[in-house]
Amino acid sequence: KYVINDGTLYIRDPNVDDTNSYTCVAKNDAGSVSETFKTFVRQVPKFRAVDSITEKEGKAVNIECRLYKGVPTPAVTWHFEDNAGKKKFMLPSSEQVLHIPKLESKHAGRYKCVAQNSVGRTEHVITLVVEYPPKRTSNKSTTVTAIEGDLALRIPCDVDAVPRPVITWRFKGIQITPNSKYVIEDGTLVIKNPTKEDTAAYTCDAKNYIGSSSTTVEVNVDKGLVDFGTKHYVYLKTGETKKLECDAYKSKSQSIKWLKEHIELTGTFVQINDASYANDGNYTCHVSDQHGNVQTLTYIIDVGSKPKLYTPSNLDDWRGDIKDIMSNCQVSVAKPEPEIKWYFNGKELTDKEVPEIGIRYKWGHYTCVASNVHGSDKNSFDVKSSVCLIPRNLRDNVYMPLLLTDEGTRPKWDFTDKYTIVEEKEQITLSCPYQQEISNRFRNYPKQTELKATCLHEDTFVVNGRNYKLADLQCTNSIKLSVLREQVRCSKLAEKPELIRIGYNMTDFLEIYDVCFDHAKNMPLHARASITKTDDSLSTNYKWFTYPEIGSTKIERGFTCKDSMTSCCYGKSQLLNAKDFNHEIEKKSTFVDYLNGIPIWRPCDSRTTWENIDDMIRKQVDGEDELLILSGTHTFENKYGGIIPRYLWKLIMSGDDPVAIVYVNSDSPTEKDIKCENFCNEDDHPWFSVNDEYTYCCSFADFIHAFDIQLHGTKLGESSA
Repeated sequence: KYVINDGTLYIRDPNVDDTNSYTCVAKNDAGSVSETFKTFVRQVPKFRAVDSITEKEGKAVNIECRLYKGVPTPAVTWHFEDNAGKKKFMLPSSEQVLHIPKLESKHAGRYKCVAQNSVGRTEHVITLVVEYPPKRTSNKSTTVTAIEGDLALRIPCDVDAVPRPVITWRFKGIQITPNSKYVIEDGTLVIKNPTKEDTAAYTCDAKNYIGSSSTTVEVNVDKGLVDFGTKHYVYLKTGETKKLECDAYKSKSQSIKWLKEHIELTGTFVQINDASYANDGNYTCHVSDQHGNVQTLTYIIDVGSKPKLYTPSNLDDWRGDIKDIMSNCQVSVAKPEPEIKWYFNGKELTDKEVPEIGIRYKWGHYTCVASNVHGSDKNSFDVKSSVCLIPRNLRDNVYMPLLLTDEGTRPKWDFTDKYTIVEEKEQITLSCPYQQEISNRFRNYPKQTELKATCLHEDTFVVNGRNYKLADLQCTNSIKLSVLREQVRCSKLAEKPELIRIGYNMTDFLEIYDVCFDHAKNMPLHARASITKTDDSLSTNYKWFTYPEIGSTKIERGFTCKDSMTSCCYGKSQLLNAKDFNHEIEKKSTFVDYLNGIPIWRPCDSRTTWENIDDMIRKQVDGEDELLILSGTHTFENKYGGIIPRYLWKLIMSGDDPVAIVYVNSDSPTEKDIKCENFCNEDDHPWFSVNDEYTYCCSFADFIHAFDIQLHGTKLGESSA
């Protein structure tokens, strides 16, 4: 064991027991000296463990990996892998014994214990077999289908058990014996040449030494296909020849059946010659073999052609209609539907950018490519404008000046959905209106509040001999509405009247509309505006706002509707409709709370609404250069805690024949509310059609007499600014 050679101690076959302290003593005549050494013998880990454990479901089990070697003490970890090899994970245990108190089938698998120290690593795998009686693998009812003409029908017995069960089949309570009709393959029942008579319930019995289980399978044998399998698209060009083969058909020992839209075809493949649209449709192949394996595939034939675009229009003088740009990518022929790609000045536009064509992307070089599986076609064209196009939505640029005619009046320019059109070489006025004590001037012309600008082209104007983009001609402050207030008797029906004019402070006040307001009733009595042709649109971004000392919140007591969608109640609406105005800032001006907001009855039946009246009047403006509209309230009632006008009215001051329209603004109208001879729906006024008797038309004279409204001698009788 021990050998000392020339003063050196040798330990043969060292083991952990040799870990100890050893003292070396050296002596001579002069004396002695000693030195103590401590030795450590390390050892690779070793396990004692079985290779497998078999136990029944529900029992407790200990899986042991006992260490009998290992210095220093090894760290132990456990790893699990199920029998399918799909689940692998580390177990939260560092003990040498893994305890499972109640076995389930999910615990079956391979348990690997690993021991590791500074010397080395060892591992051992124990296979745990969990035995359990037969059980169904699914709780869902099982139905198997086949069609007449299949070589066989395969009916699986969906049970699982350990040890593997013995499986038998019963039909109408009688056990099935394998013969020329029935074959049992690995527990699966195969019915040869199934027919309609084989439609029935079949019972599978599974048994092992632990227990047994039965499951019933419904079998349906149909004359035709019910399930058309997976779908595959096949695109053919017109005139093309195609031999359509079934990917499931591998051998002549299989049977194959082809159908087109439920009509049976002959042959093992489908031959298409000189393809045309008549060949379009669903082609289904159904394949079966003698073991009952079936597969159904459907091929969707789509015969078409590559896209062909119409010849693009010349857009050298584009006038702001976005449809003109988009129509240059109009497809005349294409099948299937093509994908459209747009390019602007060589840059491909994303799906989010395409809606910005004509808005963010305007003047430049466009390319449109239409493509499908058969090919592509493209159009390239340039967009230019000799006119100037002013974006109608200027909300994003709050410092944009007011745009007026050369004379400084409200313009009547042509427009599209997105742009106002200023003709080439037309001179306009740009204004930065002030509000109260706040001055407003141009950033590039800090001494001026008004500029004359001449349209050059597109978005470029000439100011004092220099070219400017409209976006560069901004004011130092945003444009604000101004209010002029006059203590005049604007209506003899008013107890405490005031004429309130909404507009802009310029050299002269530029009016948008005016309102005769009765502070005693906290209600507008009438409003007046000149309207021109509009786009009939309204953004959802507008919000009501208040103006100092105009009206009070008392009027809100009369608003009984919970929201804008509720009917059979009084909702908040406008005396003058925002849609009657063309420009954003003018539309916004109609949302002054209490000045233009009134309680209006929202009928829950087919009665004509106040908004319907506005819509019909707006359509009349198409034939008029300008139309003076007066809109008012009459006969106030205390209802629902607020003041409600029983009548609303419109006066259309068209030429020498003004027309009055009266709306009975009540939840309980009567015949007494009809105060003049109604000529609505007559041939002389085909444009105005109402659904009920409580919206009616009056002549001007009848209206003035019936409602005792005096127009002469008041501000109301004057023409609009």
